Amino acid sequence: SIDRPSGKLTSLNRVSTKGPGPCHVTVDKSGRMAMIANYGGGSIASYRILEDGKLSEPVSFFQHEGSGPAARGRQQGPHAHSVNATPDNKYAVVCDLGLDQVLIYSINPAKGSMEKHKSVNLAPGAGPRHFAWHPSARYGYSVNELNSTVTAFLYDREAGALDEIQSLSTLADDFRGNNSTAEIRVHPSGKFLYASNRGDDSIAVFTIDRNTGKLQRIDRTSTQGVMPRNFFIEPTGRWLLAANQKTDNVIVFEIDTKTGKLVTTGKGITVGAPVC
Repeated sequence: SIDRPSGKLTSLNRVSTKGPGPCHVTVDKSGRMAMIANYGGGSIASYRILEDGKLSEPVSFFQHEGSGPAARGRQQGPHAHSVNATPDNKYAVVCDLGLDQVLIYSINPAKGSMEKHKSVNLAPGAGPRHFAWHPSARYGYSVNELNSTVTAFLYDREAGALDEIQSLSTLADDFRGNNSTAEIRVHPSGKFLYASNRGDDSIAVFTIDRNTGKLQRIDRTSTQGVMPRNFFIEPTGRWLLAANQKTDNVIVFEIDTKTGKLVTTGKGITVGAPVC
């Protein structure tokens, strides 16, 4: 629980994730259920959020099965990396890096439960990591860690389905070296999309066609550090904060609201190994 005047946190309870390596937790849009992705175990679980804020014991649990083409590396088995509710709160999408799949589960917030619904196959070796929704609720986007791409989807609300529109690289055509993507965000205006590159150490900037959901990469901006594992756009859409894990800094960029490009401010803070 949070004491608002002081900001003090008080522990309420603790429940099992039912799998090793939990890496992402989210709350549905009604605030009645929580869902978690276990990266190490390649599984997901869901819970009811009780009236006093405590979590129930796990209501649903699903163990993913299979592997990807990079079987000797990151895709030797399933790796559920994130779970996000759809804008209509009827479903949850789960990016599984090990399976090259985005899995769709129907959700029941009142019961805190999930059920298998559909899955979408991405390009072999893509490694989907995180997912972001467009404000229109018509489009969704996955950032794919292993092949450094962003995949755009059309969301069919009636069928609870994602249909791939396109997939674009986050890197320049002449980039040489190792890279993995990390975070993806859609600007509050719905005009722009951003994805972080670890290796190129940059934020890739895309414009979004509001009529089709398609992307066009227009820029890449250095994060002024090494390994931008995460970044955040504050709610007004004016500022982007990039967290560089290996150089212990968070750098502030101004967003040009006309072009979407990032403008260096010269501002930032030092903080140990920021990852979120």
